[in-house]
Amino acid sequence: MNPLQKMQMASGTFTKTDQKIYQFIKENPAETVHLNIQDIASKINVSKSAILRFTQRIGYDGFAEFKFDFNRFIHSGQNHERNQVYPSKLEEIIDIYEKGLILMRQSLHEQEIKAMVSQMIKANKVKIFGVNSTGLAATQLRNRFHKVDFDGEAITDQVLIPEIAAQGHEKDLHIYFSTKGSQISMLTAIENSAKSHVPTILITMDAHCKMAKYATQIILLPSPQMITSDYFLGEQPFNFIFIEILLSYLGEELKKEDEKRTD
Repeated sequence: MNPLQKMQMASGTFTKTDQKIYQFIKENPAETVHLNIQDIASKINVSKSAILRFTQRIGYDGFAEFKFDFNRFIHSGQNHERNQVYPSKLEEIIDIYEKGLILMRQSLHEQEIKAMVSQMIKANKVKIFGVNSTGLAATQLRNRFHKVDFDGEAITDQVLIPEIAAQGHEKDLHIYFSTKGSQISMLTAIENSAKSHVPTILITMDAHCKMAKYATQIILLPSPQMITSDYFLGEQPFNFIFIEILLSYLGEELKKEDEKRTD
């Protein structure tokens, strides 16, 4: 039985507070995966102990066990409505990406984008790392920098990535695109960044990946696999949309910096 089914089965015994928690989890699956117990409690104005009791009421030993099971459930794609009838495969695939954008809206927060932009502007050098498909995202971010007159370097060679990461300095910034955070050269690279005390931003679709513990900031994006496992759909559209969002904030901040200098 998956977490949603467990909640549905126990819903007849829910208190008003339980209903509040249940509603939040149903409507905000990406945030539930992304946030800790304190963040969720603050968002819905309940106590941490109320959330703990809720998870126990639906059959878990505690919040940690629930969070692990819910995260696995979301990434398995079981929450996609497979019984929904679509006029065509085209309609279904578009619907999957639309749902992904809704998850992106729920999981991304303006303050974390602004924090990333602030680090980018303050950094002496910005290096962007990615391999294979995420290498395309790294290159795209670098290519888009020219629109806002910002400098950076994209490194996508698996041999060079760990070496260049090891050459970083405290006043640099390393940005990593990694879907699951398990690729060996990327994992070695972010370890090297951490050893060199370089601030690191990890853009990923798995908040609990191996690379996460080395990052100073994590940007969590959705993937089609959070919605369905029926199709082999690429994650890069979400990386590219995030890049456009980031560039918009970066351009705005750079414009403010220019205005300050000319005053």
